[in-house]
Amino acid sequence: MPPQDFFVPQIFNDAFKTSGYREGLQYVRSDISADRNRRNRPRKIIWFNPPYSVNVQTNVARSFLCLIDKHFPRSHSLHKIFNRNNVTVSYSCMSNMAKIIKSHNAKILGKADTTPRQTSNAIAERKTFALSMARALQTTSYTRPLSLPHPVTQESTLA
Repeated sequence: MPPQDFFVPQIFNDAFKTSGYREGLQYVRSDISADRNRRNRPRKIIWFNPPYSVNVQTNVARSFLCLIDKHFPRSHSLHKIFNRNNVTVSYSCMSNMAKIIKSHNAKILGKADTTPRQTSNAIAERKTFALSMARALQTTSYTRPLSLPHPVTQESTLA
């Protein structure tokens, strides 16, 4: 035993005796390594995060906890899991309804925007192709005009 551990209880025992007490302190050294190895079991908490809305006047958290009390009484087999000690209600972890709706609409509209861009790119490519063909036709000289079949008679307009 280190001298420090011995003298501290001795000083207290001497002080007790001078104060008139008959009993003294006994120092019992505890095993610190056993306390360090012991871990606390984490609580199993179920979180209920309803979305927040200013328009809702009902106390959703109170109603939810009352439903838990009503449908999971002490006699219920699932009371061990669903009770007021294990279920916690919190508004702060969830976005409000306006933000949820805006993000949902942005996702849907974002998907719709990608399709027209592809078609507009295809139209632009067709326009550039048509312009390049028109330039090529203007630079090319023909000895006679093109003979195209007539749509009704299927005969050639120029012979």
